[in-house]
Amino acid sequence: MTTDNKVENKLFLGMEVRVVNEEWIVLKDMFNALGRVKEDGTWTNEKNKLNKFLEIINGKDLHQTLMGVVKRGQTESVDCLKLETVPIVLTQFMPTARKGDVALNHWKKFMIFINDLLTSLEVHKFIITDKEVQKDETKRLVEADGKPLLFNS
Repeated sequence: MTTDNKVENKLFLGMEVRVVNEEWIVLKDMFNALGRVKEDGTWTNEKNKLNKFLEIINGKDLHQTLMGVVKRGQTESVDCLKLETVPIVLTQFMPTARKGDVALNHWKKFMIFINDLLTSLEVHKFIITDKEVQKDETKRLVEADGKPLLFNS
């Protein structure tokens, strides 16, 4: 990628993070705000957890290394996460206690929002189904020779 990336400072859980080209968050900044980077600035195993999670949600392309990100007048390459992925990732990583109440309170408000949203959309129906309905649908699928097109007719 070119070195012409636009870097802006934004707030994430009350802490400053860098956003690149209005579409990527610098991953280490995000994880630092969550208290999931070591005191010396090196990674914990959280980055591996993130990569596994992104694989699960088919989101490998949502994590990239961008070149030319400027910090303190220097150009460096940094791992970044697509901004629209931040909310689902945030559900998996609660801020640690060492980040204090500000980050935790922001996270709690966000999780309450997510819970209210999922509840209003009745998302529980996606993961919990009636056993009898499931039996009937399985029977219909068997009768359709396991062919979804016949099953859905």
